[in-house]
Amino acid sequence: LLASIERSPVSIAGTAEMSDGEVVAALQAMPSVSIYDDPGRLAHPDEVWNYGRGDGVEKAVVLANVLHQRRPTEALLFAVEPQRVLLKCGDDEFRFDSSKGLKEQVWPLTDWLDSSPRIS
Repeated sequence: LLASIERSPVSIAGTAEMSDGEVVAALQAMPSVSIYDDPGRLAHPDEVWNYGRGDGVEKAVVLANVLHQRRPTEALLFAVEPQRVLLKCGDDEFRFDSSKGLKEQVWPLTDWLDSSPRIS
């Protein structure tokens, strides 16, 4: 997950001219089907962007990638349930449906991003 947020330049470049709302709309318009059939396997943001489809959890990771690039000081948090995911970025909340069947969990990405070693 950390690598997806820190090393996915294609989705960043592909959304560069879009507003946050346009990015959300583009993700919601994509078919909600992962490129991977395995329940726990998630596509990285650049795969979702290149293939133009993804499960809701995968779409939320794309959005987190874009928002982290645009708002690096705002807190990011995922609240994952078997059939949906909530992404919080600062005061904004985004919800996506998921069929990945992930167990209920919370991923506080800001904690990881702030403490992860940087690759130059």
